[in-house]
This record gives sequence, C-alpha cells and structure tokens, in this order.
Amino acid sequence: MPNQDELDEKFLTAAYEEAMQGLQEGGIPIGSVLVGNGMNSDSGTAELLQISLNDGTVSRHATNTATDNGLSTPAVWIDSLANGISTKAYAGDLQGNVWSFDLASATSGGTLLFTAKDASNKAQPITAPMFAAKDPDTGNLWLFFGTGRYLGQDDLTNKDVQSWYGLNVSQASFPIVKNDLIKRSITAEIAGTAADPTATPPVAATLPARTVSVGTAGDMATKKGWYMNLLPPSNTAQGERMIVANQAYQNLLVGSTLIPDNADVCAPSGRGWIMAVNPFTGTNPTDIFFDRNGDRRFNDSDKVTMSDKTLIPIAGIGLTGLTGLSNFISTTLLANQNGTIFNTQVNPQVSNPGRVSWAELINP
Repeated sequence: MPNQDELDEKFLTAAYEEAMQGLQEGGIPIGSVLVGNGMNSDSGTAELLQISLNDGTVSRHATNTATDNGLSTPAVWIDSLANGISTKAYAGDLQGNVWSFDLASATSGGTLLFTAKDASNKAQPITAPMFAAKDPDTGNLWLFFGTGRYLGQDDLTNKDVQSWYGLNVSQASFPIVKNDLIKRSITAEIAGTAADPTATPPVAATLPARTVSVGTAGDMATKKGWYMNLLPPSNTAQGERMIVANQAYQNLLVGSTLIPDNADVCAPSGRGWIMAVNPFTGTNPTDIFFDRNGDRRFNDSDKVTMSDKTLIPIAGIGLTGLTGLSNFISTTLLANQNGTIFNTQVNPQVSNPGRVSWAELINP
C-alpha cells in the first residue's frame, strides 16, 4: 500500500500535469525562464531568451538590428492574478531602448515603447532591470528605471548625464517620446552635519539630504510619465547613474544611484544617493520618509529648510561609499556601503497616517 506521502505526490503531480495540459492547449507557453542576452553577446544585438523548462528549447524574441547592444534583465507582469500567468515582459538595452515582449508567442519580436536619450540626443544605456507597478488610482501600468552603465574601465570616468524615468505604458501610443514626459529636477542638496555630543542637549549627526520637484496640481494630466536628470542643482555632471532596479516601499518609489570617483578599475570607489519619490508623479514625498538624524523619530528635525524658508521632507540621503540595491527589514533600510552595512530608519506610516495595527488588552 502506498503511504500518505506517495499519495500526496501522485495527486499533486496529476493536478500539475492537468493544469499544464490545459494551459498549453490554450496556446500559452508554460514553464519558461526569461533572460536578456546581456552585454557582449555573439550577435551584438538585443534579444529576449525564453527557455522552456520542459525540454530546454530556446526561443529568441528579437528587437532591432542595432549592434554594440544587449538586453538587460527582464521584468514580467501578470495580468490576471486568477491564473498567475505572466503575459508580458519588459526590458531595456544598451542603446536606451525600452521593449515589451508578448510571451504568448514564442516567436514574436519586441515592441519599442521608448528610447532614453539625453539633451544632446545621445542614447542613455539601460543596464538595470525594469520595475513594474500599477497605479491604484487609475489601474494604469507603469515602468520605472534609471539609466547608466558600470561595466568597464571607461565607465569609471564617464560623465554623461543619466536620468530616472517613470513611464505610463497603459493605453498609450508607442513609442513614447521625451516631450510626452514631464521634467522633474533635483532642487536642493544639503550637506550632512557632524554630531556634537558636548552640546546641551547633545546634537546628533545628520545625513546629506536632497529634495526634488514638488510639482503642481494637474501637471501630469496630459503626460505619459516623468523623467529626472541625475544632476545636482548646479547642473554639473558628476557621472551619477542608476545600475540597480528600483523598488517600492509603502507608496514610494525607491532608487539608488552611484557616482564613481576613481579611474582605477582595481580600486573602484565613490558615493551615491538613496532616493524616494512619488512613483506616479516623480515628485518629492509629502510626508517624512527618512530618519535623517538617526533618532528613530519622524519630525521636523528630519526636514530641511528651503531658500524660501519653507520646511519640507527630504527625497534622498547621501552615502559616502558605493552602494547597490537597498533592502528593507521592517522599518530598517539596509545598504552595502563599500563593504560595510549602512542602516537607517524609514517611516512605516509615510503612506498610512491612520492606525496600522491594534491589540486588545484584557485586564486579568
């Protein structure tokens, strides 16, 4: 007699095979691994590779014939949570192109959604994965990404202007052009301050801070997205770039930037910023997000005073080392800073000013 484990395994196997057969009969490829062909591929072009888990066959989704190119890691989107099937993939390439791919057809090519270019019409390379999210107010799908590369020695000294983008890719005609996007800017950079333990009361150190455009009501009405050049208020290019994926925390979009400052490939160093903006407008947070002075409280001491004497929350904190993708553990933000772990607190109620939990207390 088979034991319970064997029965469970047979039941699950049969259920899986039945589900797969039904989906395959519906014309949907099942069990695929999606990868970009990466940089320095044999063809030198950008392609999405769809690898079947059933038999290992590789289907290639071509883009265009541009050479000296390669596709970055794709992001997938599940249209219906009822079946959990990914129907679309999105990825960028070294020529600044943003592509969508129809996964229901193993031979379909990519559809060009947008091409990232700087003010001189030079392509901005996309080496980080796309981040996809749906606007809860409109149901529109958005793609978020930054531009820039950090692959070879020439990249260490490259000062080309790179940008941060948010694109509304629902119900839009393609390709989207730069004029379809509203421009946002880094409006202020404030230096950090050292701690003064001898003061009464003691003064805590503060992190370098940034603010970005606050926007105006209705300024996104006719736009298909936003962009922000990674330039300080002086507009002096520093080689700032984004080479890791964006992510979300509460209702904010979080992105990490990198600014190399050493041309020696054997001893790379630099600094960077962790920034947070409204994902669907590209604007400054309206509530405090970063604990700038490390006191685990979110109050006016975490804001900055602007030139017009207004006090506003910050949109970014500066790090003194190279950093990559940030991690969040509950309300703690963690980042690798030149091999050491940087941490600070973030506000768990930045998008939830009301009660977030409760507990019932019963007298014994």
